[in-house]
Amino acid sequence: MSVSAGHAVAGVRRSPVVDILGRAWYSAARLLVALALHVVFRLEVEGRENIPERGPVILASNHSSYLDPPVVGVGCPRKVYFMAKKELFSSRPIGALLGSLGGFAVARGSADRKALRTARRLLDDGEVLGIFPEGERGSGSPGKGEAGAAWLSIVTGSPVVPVAVIGTAGTMANGFLSFRPRRIKVRFGPPILPEDLSEGSCPDGRRPAAGNSRPRERMTLMVMREVSRLVGREEECSVL
Repeated sequence: MSVSAGHAVAGVRRSPVVDILGRAWYSAARLLVALALHVVFRLEVEGRENIPERGPVILASNHSSYLDPPVVGVGCPRKVYFMAKKELFSSRPIGALLGSLGGFAVARGSADRKALRTARRLLDDGEVLGIFPEGERGSGSPGKGEAGAAWLSIVTGSPVVPVAVIGTAGTMANGFLSFRPRRIKVRFGPPILPEDLSEGSCPDGRRPAAGNSRPRERMTLMVMREVSRLVGREEECSVL
């Protein structure tokens, strides 16, 4: 199931014309969402230069609101393909919309092999993959991360760009936006490469907590530690 530029994420082969139309739709939707985020929430983007201009990239972000994917997508200058919980695809209209914007389903709490294969093929095609390692929405302060992003980074050689979305907690209630005045920020940190694991340290040079030495778990600790730093909450590295 290829998901290169000429193929749909769902695995349906697309002609170049359909692909061009799809990218035009994504660009138009991104422009409209960007306008809304800047007007309503005064969106600020920091660290955009940390995102490689080409080649595979994994964006690993904290997660506290349904608004987080649009915020990350607007902040990133490249198209982002997001893993989204499969429950969102239970509605055909919503599923079709998410699919048209690059989303694909993942079963939370399990090793969803189909989703991982799709993610791996996207990275092999040099695309940008968006992941929320916590697996579910939290309070905005990063919690423990699942190892999927680290595994994909290691097996594909893709850098992981840690991302902090700040200010979206509480922006949506029961699926509706809350228009209380607030400012939203998205920060992109320096890329973390699989070879950084050889140093065995967190991005700031400190060693992660002892107790787990497997590469994907060490990398998960490094990524979540850096996301936490970007959010502005200095926390000790901890074992999953």
